Amino acid sequence: MGLDVDEVIYPWLATLRTWLHTDRGLPLESMPDPTRYDFSGEWGLGDQATMWEHAIECSEAGVLHSAGDPLPGTAFTS
Repeated sequence: MGLDVDEVIYPWLATLRTWLHTDRGLPLESMPDPTRYDFSGEWGLGDQATMWEHAIECSEAGVLHSAGDPLPGTAFTS
């Protein structure tokens, strides 16, 4: 089963942006809303591989996909 999490039920971009700002010191104004899936250049992160390295570090720090609330309208049941 596949589950599309980022920007469907979880604010992946906002979480990564906040982490890059608070943990890595990138200015918020250098990370505008992306206009394409490969936004690494738009955020000044170099190539896409470098962007994914940051995302993995954010995840390993326990932030990405585990901090914050789901997007409005998302319902979770157990």
